[in-house]
Amino acid sequence: TNLTNNLSNYLSMKSISQCLNLSTCLTMGIAPFTVGLLYYSLLVILKTTSQGLTNYSMTQINYPAKVLFKSANPIINMFIGLIWFHRNYPMRDYIVVLLLVSGLYVFLSGDADASPEGTRSGILLVTISMFCGASVPMVQEHCMNKFNATVEDLLYHSFLGSTIISFIFCYLSGELREGNEFLFIHADLFTWISLINFCIVGYIGSNFSTN
Repeated sequence: TNLTNNLSNYLSMKSISQCLNLSTCLTMGIAPFTVGLLYYSLLVILKTTSQGLTNYSMTQINYPAKVLFKSANPIINMFIGLIWFHRNYPMRDYIVVLLLVSGLYVFLSGDADASPEGTRSGILLVTISMFCGASVPMVQEHCMNKFNATVEDLLYHSFLGSTIISFIFCYLSGELREGNEFLFIHADLFTWISLINFCIVGYIGSNFSTN
């Protein structure tokens, strides 16, 4: 699903002629070429790591716990804002974060009988995934403010890099072959519709989160 989502989003961002235009490829506003390439590489690594660890964490932690962790993104956003961007937050935001942390602790403490049981490695994986996922829009915002980067370029290059890395991983691990066999042999119309909707919603979410 990661490969399909990244590929569809990448193809929707620019036409083939724009993709082959080397004069604008890998440029980021007013940033020097090497700086733009560095930030694009960072975005690709963050996005791909977030997607991969999110999926893998499902083998180590149950789905309700994963959803609860993902809903606690304000904790990560505030942490990154304080450490990286040196932002100031009102006291009510710290209170909200404290309540979120308390809620996570209570939920995990009383969720021992769920399947699969939440493990330390699962919690670590989903936490790293949250850090990477929350970092993506903040890095994009930094690039737009400092280098006048466009939303289209940020999304385009991020999805292009993620598509390449996801394809290589899926091909080497055999997931690409297994996925194709499932889609073209066992999948019904509802599965195809769900996959297409997943790609569309993923693109809309990425576009609006950056805007």
